[in-house]
Amino acid sequence: MTTPPPTPPKPHNGPMPPSMPPSTAPSLSPIAASEATVSFEDLLHTLVVAQTNGRDWRQHTWPPGTNVAVLRQALNGGGPLPSWRLVHSLLNQLGAAESSLLAFHTAYERAKLYRPWSDTIRIQQGDDQAGTYVIQNKGGTVYLQPERRSPRRAEQAPEPVIQDAPGYDLKPDPLGARSVPELEELARDFWRWADKPSSRQIAERSKGAFSHATVAKIVYDRPGKPALTMRYLLGLIRGCGGDKEEQQRWATAWRLLDRGVVAMKPSTTSGFASWGPTRAG
Repeated sequence: MTTPPPTPPKPHNGPMPPSMPPSTAPSLSPIAASEATVSFEDLLHTLVVAQTNGRDWRQHTWPPGTNVAVLRQALNGGGPLPSWRLVHSLLNQLGAAESSLLAFHTAYERAKLYRPWSDTIRIQQGDDQAGTYVIQNKGGTVYLQPERRSPRRAEQAPEPVIQDAPGYDLKPDPLGARSVPELEELARDFWRWADKPSSRQIAERSKGAFSHATVAKIVYDRPGKPALTMRYLLGLIRGCGGDKEEQQRWATAWRLLDRGVVAMKPSTTSGFASWGPTRAG
């Protein structure tokens, strides 16, 4: 439910009631009603300073129920503006005087001219304004704002691994595996055959299959390595430069073993028994 904007306070011509002397009024009014040009952030900061006795609000111990997240967002003049409903609730939590709410709401409406707020529409501009966006708020305000995204790291496509010379097929054949542990060892043989790319290179080329720490445990056969999965297996083959056809063979080998099926006619073109024990180079 949307909180309506506050109504101007009725003028009080009589003396202050005895139950509320000026020195003991429970609410804080940080500005005079005539200060109509104070920014929303400065206005809120003045109220916060009064509450914290001048100390850094980030180090202040706020009473339970104070929405510090909304306070942080509201004070950040370069960030999105919280909804008025949240701001109104925050002002009550901070003990703002009822008479100051109109000034707060007026400053809040002005803040919409330079801060994104709810129902913001983002429209990307042309190449001449690369990284700049039009921000159009619900109230009709239009302005430009630079894009603040972190630069995305270009995806590194793995170079295809160099194949063996004709007549010398030394590449491990996954379809010859008789068990998942044997398939895992053949995957390590494939890593050696591909000239042992680093675990970090494999992880970067695997399209998010695993971290470099995880793949290091697999290729170096370290204690605590994770159980082999199809995701890890194909990530390792892809990270070592295996193309789509190569990945297809390893995926088929995994599916066969996962179903308890051993290939009837495994390839016999491999000209070696093993690439030797695994060593962390």
